Amino acid sequence: MELIRNFRQPYLSRNITEFWRTWHISLSNWLHDYLYVPLGGNRNGALSTYRNLMLTMLIGGLWHGASWTFVVWGGLHGLYLVAERAIGVSEHRGVRPPIRAGQLPSKLFTFALVSMTWVFFRADDFGQAMDVFRSLFSGSGGLPIEDVILVGVIALEVLLMDLYARRQPALMKVLQYPVVEGFAYGMLAVGVIVWSGGGGAQFIYFQF
Repeated sequence: MELIRNFRQPYLSRNITEFWRTWHISLSNWLHDYLYVPLGGNRNGALSTYRNLMLTMLIGGLWHGASWTFVVWGGLHGLYLVAERAIGVSEHRGVRPPIRAGQLPSKLFTFALVSMTWVFFRADDFGQAMDVFRSLFSGSGGLPIEDVILVGVIALEVLLMDLYARRQPALMKVLQYPVVEGFAYGMLAVGVIVWSGGGGAQFIYFQF
């Protein structure tokens, strides 16, 4: 049996539609096949399509738990998808092209939109979510400089491995050697362990 690849570099997506083509692909396919299509999909005009997108994402949010924070998470993604459909944005199908500087603004904007929804997804209630947003936009509650450096190192390693996965010629010359590749993955693993703080954490989907 061969397992499907469930994530295809979703945080490098240029829009939310592309994000849902590459994030948690098995869940995305389930939502599409068992909710969006039975509701009518895009077969009955624009307004019907917008309604079906919203209902699909709202139900997808409730699937994660009977909490208003999950409803908001699903609702925001629904609004994003409706807005993109309304203005004619579509995902890039197949293998993404090499990273280009002109794509950076759309990738950063998409990452910011998705990150905002994760605040509601992880918060226990709206009060906690608002506390997170206040800390983000007021500048309080920032990370110590050593943690910022650690996050930067991990992010750089992840980016390098992603570029390697995309078969970028410049990195292929360096990372084609097993020793170098093994070292990179090892450093990434060490960084994740150090960043975890040494405490145990339950896998988020165990609660559903």
